[in-house]
Amino acid sequence: MKSQIYSVFFVLFITHFLSAQSVIQQDSYNLSGGILLSFSDNNHPDFSSKTTSFIFDPALTYHLLDILAIGGTVHIRYSDEKIKTESGSERSIERIFELGPRVRYYFHNKNFAPFIDCTLHYSKVLPEKTEGYGFAIGTGINYFISKSVAIEPRFSLTLNYYSNPKYDLQTYQVGVGLNYHINE
Repeated sequence: MKSQIYSVFFVLFITHFLSAQSVIQQDSYNLSGGILLSFSDNNHPDFSSKTTSFIFDPALTYHLLDILAIGGTVHIRYSDEKIKTESGSERSIERIFELGPRVRYYFHNKNFAPFIDCTLHYSKVLPEKTEGYGFAIGTGINYFISKSVAIEPRFSLTLNYYSNPKYDLQTYQVGVGLNYHINE
């Protein structure tokens, strides 16, 4: 029975590769969204912390060329932070909203479209009302499951710089997204 199931999956997998998709085209749009899981370490002058975050990040981009897309993204992050100070430890829950432009460069071939991604963003942290800015660079692959829909596993590194209080944050993010490519 196992060999029959494996055979069916193998045939579906090979059939998918033999039917080349028209993946990404100039003058098209990409509506995407993903769920990411991130882990970060923070070294503030007064404390150290470890944070686990869940992120939802809808984005809209426009393909200037087959290989180059520009647009904007919004990150909505829920963070659980464990803080250690000289006097003890505590836990903090934060909601972080980030907004900014995105540039993405694709290396695509048939059903796969690997990419590198760069985002600049403005950040607002609630409930503390801390503000800052950041930079993210990432990579991933759009794996097309149909002519317009792609699943996107990805990895990124984000550097944030906050004021009031002033501190820096380095975050590694791993996640998966779903993209819908709108061709005219």
